[in-house]
Amino acid sequence: MTAALSITALTISILTFALNFRAARLAERRGRMPVLVFEWDPQANQWVLRNVGSGPALNIIVAQGKAPPSRSGILLQRGVHEPWFNPVQLPPLAKDAHFPLQWIVEESGLGATYADAMGAIYTAKCGADRSVTFDGLHIPAWEHGVRAHWALADQQPTQRWAERRP
Repeated sequence: MTAALSITALTISILTFALNFRAARLAERRGRMPVLVFEWDPQANQWVLRNVGSGPALNIIVAQGKAPPSRSGILLQRGVHEPWFNPVQLPPLAKDAHFPLQWIVEESGLGATYADAMGAIYTAKCGADRSVTFDGLHIPAWEHGVRAHWALADQQPTQRWAERRP
């Protein structure tokens, strides 16, 4: 009887420790997690990427998604469900910072991949006036063809992407 009670107490202690450890890790991650959102700035007539999260966003790549003719926007789901094009590398965004996306002239969806300070990857998607954020990579991983934001500064919007549309 005493052995059974001891084993039960030990099991409960281990489970409690595991649950508290997991909760502490999730709280720590949320405390440093950047959350990027796309906003339309009507005064500047352009899209803006804003960090509304708790920590800096690093290694940001913004791309445009093209919805099929049967849909008004991209699918705001995990995974890659439509063609993505025009990847652009942005500088890091601090908490509460924003970056104007003046090269985007039209789209059916926008997406961004980025990392937090510990290297965890996130994806933000925006389409049909809705936004979502996911853990992990849910737009293509770009190995080639990513342009730096500063390389687009001297071009007109129609010159920037006309040759790159899918």
